[in-house]
Amino acid sequence: WNLGPFNLSDVNMKFPSYAFAGRVTGPMRFSGAGCSKKTMPELRGNLVLEEAKYSGPIEWKASTVAFKASATEVFVASEDAPTFKLNVELTGNGDVWVRNDLGNIEFRIDPRDPLTVVGDNTAWGITGSLRLVRGKIVFQSREFTLTNADNTFDDEKQDDITYDDSAQR
Repeated sequence: WNLGPFNLSDVNMKFPSYAFAGRVTGPMRFSGAGCSKKTMPELRGNLVLEEAKYSGPIEWKASTVAFKASATEVFVASEDAPTFKLNVELTGNGDVWVRNDLGNIEFRIDPRDPLTVVGDNTAWGITGSLRLVRGKIVFQSREFTLTNADNTFDDEKQDDITYDDSAQR
């Protein structure tokens, strides 16, 4: 296989099951020698995330009060049959917005730790960090201004996020 390099230009992407939408630009390549784990083709890219928006609910109230971690599971057709690897880096010129029942929060992708989608077509994860630009959240009918929000994706097997956020009234 050797498809590319090819350039994406202002391509809209939507993941309805994740309530996520965005727009990307940048080079991609699909290449590889065969279908075994060692020679599996790879989809590789360096995309600029021009804008992104997450609009789904965030179920953090219960896990924060109970001090327990939450995890998102991604279900796939067959974990036994990966057909290609993923290694797609996302940097950002624009903002990443969270607008939902929790609040209105603006992030930027950390240029020192860009978001990267890794794994394969059956089991993938995200690494990288989002840094706070500004934001407001509502908790128990009270509005708070975010003063710090370090949000890190650090698991190559899932899209779970670790957050260290603080806010004040």
